[in-house]
Amino acid sequence: MLNDNNGATAIVTATQAAAEASRLRQRNTAVFIAIIPLDV
Repeated sequence: MLNDNNGATAIVTATQAAAEASRLRQRNTAVFIAIIPLDV
């Protein structure tokens, strides 16, 4: 990868990571809601 592209790549990677984290958080929330009653 060219050094000139590192800044843009970092921004894209951060954006993709944030989007993935958002999806994971939604999925984990659903899992926690399902598991918590079993733990009680």
